[in-house]
Amino acid sequence: MIPRDRLRRIKARHDELEALMAEGGGDRDDFTDLAREYAELTPVVAGIDRLSAMDAEIADLQSMLDDPDSDAEMRDLARSELEALTASRPDQERALMILLLPGDDADARSAILEVRAGTGGDEAARFASA
Repeated sequence: MIPRDRLRRIKARHDELEALMAEGGGDRDDFTDLAREYAELTPVVAGIDRLSAMDAEIADLQSMLDDPDSDAEMRDLARSELEALTASRPDQERALMILLLPGDDADARSAILEVRAGTGGDEAARFASA
């Protein structure tokens, strides 16, 4: 289970970065750093929003099931949808946990790839020369 206060801090930082970038203050390097951090947090915040929306929908469906005045057909529909959402929630939480994993420092560095014509004949040589 992911601590809710950690998710709130991530969203707050994302909103703060968005406001700082909208102000446009600072020099170019500062803006680049802000934009880079904002871009790293954006998929995490999207995952948090998806999980929050799923939790809200689960709560709504549960309240519909608990309501004695609701229609039996609607309750059956809510029950089936609640089962599907409850079954897919762990997958959504797992995906968010993966997004929360710290990145590798090597991910931000450039890479050099050398392609040589080796075994493979003329086709490999043509590929390497392109």
